[in-house]
Amino acid sequence: MAQAVEIIVDGTRCRGKLGEMVLEVARGHGFAIPTLCHHQGLNPYGACRLCLVEVVGGGPGGLHSSCTLPVSAGLEVSTRSERVLAARRAVVRLLLERTPEVPFIQQLAASMGVELRSDAVSEERCVLCGRCVRACAQIGAHAIAFAGRGMHRRVTTPFQHTPKTCMACRACFHVCPTGAIESTLFPNRTQMSLPDVPPWELETVPCCRCGKPSASGQAWDHMRLKQDDGFQGSAPMCSSCRRT
Repeated sequence: MAQAVEIIVDGTRCRGKLGEMVLEVARGHGFAIPTLCHHQGLNPYGACRLCLVEVVGGGPGGLHSSCTLPVSAGLEVSTRSERVLAARRAVVRLLLERTPEVPFIQQLAASMGVELRSDAVSEERCVLCGRCVRACAQIGAHAIAFAGRGMHRRVTTPFQHTPKTCMACRACFHVCPTGAIESTLFPNRTQMSLPDVPPWELETVPCCRCGKPSASGQAWDHMRLKQDDGFQGSAPMCSSCRRT
């Protein structure tokens, strides 16, 4: 059993466990910390810098991403200091300049009092949070990845072609916070699309109960390899029927 530790968040004592990150402990005690690259189903990443907190005691001082800052006994952090709020606003201002038409970013900016420059024009939707890339990697497909550097950095497929390892599991689509990744389910196929890659399609296996699309043949083959022998006889079933 993990050892319990106590940290201080904005003057309030909060109990957590060794191995937990400040973000999850603080949120568990009701503190609102904005995030973008963080997802509870993915490993901590610390890329967006929206979840910054300031360590004011019991650890290395300064600003740290709370999603990658492990709790430790006596750690004291501030989630609302002037340094924290200024840094978050700076990050959101850059995100808003990059993706001014994305509702999630608009709402985030409005909550922090950040306004868009009148001359800012962009149809970009990807904020480079890395959720899709990490989700694809964690399931073992590695069908998409980052390419390029600086302002040319983007999420793409190998040589911008249809990725051979894509299983059309749609994990990337579901974790994307801005709608940059698109996916459409048809009766017998699934279409995937990235901003700079032509759409690609994979044949979908119908659910054995209701007949609706369940997953691609590649996805079912992948699951069979990951599971024990008992899975071999399982019939494809959609998520709705699996819950009944």
